[in-house]
Amino acid sequence: MIRSFTVVETKRIVGCPAFSDILVYDLASGSHQVFTLISIFFPSKRNPPVYFGDKEVDIDLFELCEEWQKEVCYGSITFLEDKNKYIRFVKGEYTGVDQVNAQRFLEVFDKDFKKVKEFDLISYNSDLSSQYLDTGFGIML
Repeated sequence: MIRSFTVVETKRIVGCPAFSDILVYDLASGSHQVFTLISIFFPSKRNPPVYFGDKEVDIDLFELCEEWQKEVCYGSITFLEDKNKYIRFVKGEYTGVDQVNAQRFLEVFDKDFKKVKEFDLISYNSDLSSQYLDTGFGIML
């Protein structure tokens, strides 16, 4: 399941909500690279559903989806042209019923997809959503 597809010049940038890898395909050269990124704040991938013991658990599909949503989720990749940087928001793992408990992070990458910085956004403001807008003056959350 591809969640994000970003086009920047001749590059096609693909991300997935379930793991941190970023695939970059360059139409000009015909080459592609996979960037595997690691964080100090959140895991690099979602965990598969767990079955207890040797028996499969009879679990409702809706319940399984709810549990899956509590795992880390990687957002779309956005290119900030004036800064020559890529950014990606990440929803961290959470417990409980509501996603309001989820941590929110911002990753910043250079033009070669090396991670420049990552921020724990909740430490700056605990009332943030994952919605944002690149205004040209900065990122509005």
